[in-house]
Amino acid sequence: MYIPRAFLLTLSFAFNAVCQDISLTEIPNDTSIVFQPSVLFEVAFPQVSGSSIEVNAGIQLPRNSTAIPPRFSVRNGGLHPGSSFVIAMIDLDAPTPQAPTLSQIRHFLGGNFHPTPGGRGTQDLVNSTVALSDFLQPTPPAGSDPHRYVFLLFNQPKGFNQQTLVNATTSVTNFDLSQFSADVGLGDPIGGTFILESDTLGAVEGALETVRMESSFQIPNDANLDFNPNFILDVTFPQAEGGSVPLSAGMTLPRGETAIPPIFNLVVPNAKCEADDFVLAMVDLDAPTPQSPTSAQIRHFLGGDFHFAPLGKGGAVTFVNSTPAISQYRQPTPPAGSDPHRYVFLVFNQPSGFDEQTVVTPTTSIANFNISDFAIEVGLGNPIAGNFMLVGPVAS
Repeated sequence: MYIPRAFLLTLSFAFNAVCQDISLTEIPNDTSIVFQPSVLFEVAFPQVSGSSIEVNAGIQLPRNSTAIPPRFSVRNGGLHPGSSFVIAMIDLDAPTPQAPTLSQIRHFLGGNFHPTPGGRGTQDLVNSTVALSDFLQPTPPAGSDPHRYVFLLFNQPKGFNQQTLVNATTSVTNFDLSQFSADVGLGDPIGGTFILESDTLGAVEGALETVRMESSFQIPNDANLDFNPNFILDVTFPQAEGGSVPLSAGMTLPRGETAIPPIFNLVVPNAKCEADDFVLAMVDLDAPTPQSPTSAQIRHFLGGDFHFAPLGKGGAVTFVNSTPAISQYRQPTPPAGSDPHRYVFLVFNQPSGFDEQTVVTPTTSIANFNISDFAIEVGLGNPIAGNFMLVGPVAS
C-alpha cells in the first residue's frame, strides 16, 4: 500500500510531539514505564451537547468535559483485526502533585479491545467484555494543581483474562501500572497520551483572572464596557471532520477552525444568575483592521432566550436558545493583510421585554454596531461572562 511521504512526515511529527510532551512532564519516570510508541493512540471525550473533544497530548480540560467515558482509536495504526489490546488510565498526582501519596489512582483498566474500521483513516478500539475497572471521572481536590491523567495502550498477552491481580473490587488507589504490567506480561505500551485537569472551582477562578487581566488587549475600553464577570463562558468550535476546539481566553485560532457556529457553556462556581434567560453577543472590535477600525464593531452574533440546563455537580451548564437569533452567526473573515482581529463573546442577563426590542433586527446592518449603546438602550446591564479569541486572515 502506497503511503504519501507528506503523510508519513505528519505521523512522525505527531509521534515526536507525543513523546516530547510525555517526557517533559516526567511521565515515564513517574510511571517507571519505557515509552517508545509504535502507534498514535487517540482519546476523545463525548459531550452532552456538541462534538467530542479530541485529546491532544498535554491539553488541559475542564472537569465537566470529562464526565462521559472516553472513546479510543488508533490513527492509521494498521492493527490486525484479530488482535486484542489492554487500555489503562491512571492519575499520577493524587491527592496533589506535591504529595502524591495515593497515586497512582486507577481510573480505567480494561482488556479485549479490538480494532474496527473508523472514520478519517482511524481504527476504533471497542472492548468486547466489561472493564476490570470502570471509568472514574477525574476529580482533583479543591486547591490542587492540575493532575496528569495518562492513557496507555498495550498489546494483550495470552491468559490476560485469567489474571486475578485486579478485579472490580480491588482498591483503585496506590496502583502500580508498571508492576501490574510486569506481573501480567503486558510489556511496554505501544501508544499513549495524557491530559491535565484541576478542580472546577480553582480552574474557574484562574480563568476569571485570565479574562480580567487581559488588559493588554484593551477589550473593556474598546467595547466601552464595565467587565467584571462572575461566570466563565466556555466557547467550543465543532470541526467538520469530527472533534472540537475549546477556546481559552486570548487564543489565536485559524479561520478554518471557526467555520461551524460555536457551542456555549456557562460555568457557575459560587454565584447565582439573576435571570432565567440570557442574551449572547459576538463582536469584532477591529474591522477592517486593528489600526483603522472604521467598521467596528461588526456584529457576528446576537441572540436572546438562551437558557441553561445543569449537567451535574461540576458546575457546568449548557446554553440552548429557544428562539431564532437576531443576528445569525457569521464566521470571522479578517481581510488579507490585516493583523489578527479580536472577536469578543459576551453574556448578559436578559431583561423583561427584550423579545420586543426593535433596535436590532435580522435586517439591521451588522457594521458599526455598538454593544455598549445597545446594552443601555435595551437594558442589558453589564455582561456577566465573556471570552475572546484572535483570528487572522487566511494565509495567501
